[in-house]
Amino acid sequence: MKLRKKLLISAFMTLVSTQLLATPIFSFEIDGDTFLNSFSIQNNSNAGESVTRFQLEIGSTDTCFDTLFAGSDDINPCSFSSNAAKQFSPANGTDFATGLVEPVLVPDASTLLDISFTRFTPGNRFNWDIDVDFNDGGVAVAGSDLIGATALIDFSDGQRLIGELIGVAGNPNASVFVVSGIVPVPTVSVPSGVGIFLLGIFALACRKFRITRI
Repeated sequence: MKLRKKLLISAFMTLVSTQLLATPIFSFEIDGDTFLNSFSIQNNSNAGESVTRFQLEIGSTDTCFDTLFAGSDDINPCSFSSNAAKQFSPANGTDFATGLVEPVLVPDASTLLDISFTRFTPGNRFNWDIDVDFNDGGVAVAGSDLIGATALIDFSDGQRLIGELIGVAGNPNASVFVVSGIVPVPTVSVPSGVGIFLLGIFALACRKFRITRI
């Protein structure tokens, strides 16, 4: 009886450990002209984790989201030229499939995209369209022009992926997301926008510091 109890406890602890160590898997690649091609992210996790939030910060790439058509005025860098703008809009019905929380507001000339989901389960993909221009008013931003952009992805199991976009070997027009760390999703109120990214980077640094000291 004691042996059976020990085996049950051991099996339970193994199951809990496996669930705690499950690593969320996420893919995000941008290929070609960002005005003509939709952005796309996919939840590839294999332990049932859902994506609850996705944040993309492109400020480090000298680009911005052009969501307001302002003719030839120069209200902000994204409106220097008379090029067409494009507001954030879900594509291919993926907003319903993933439970996109709406409305999603992306101010003109902003550099942060912050979107949340209620049922972005493994195997699902979310597509969207939005215009990205260079800060000097230049257009035709390719995926490779967003190399260095940072992203945070929160999962339903309380884990957050931190990473950035890097180049794709053999494809000069693309960039792909790579994970640089995994930290817990903050459970306290934190500043929005760039402050969220600073908090994530700080948490990653602290985690590395603890590991080094051990």
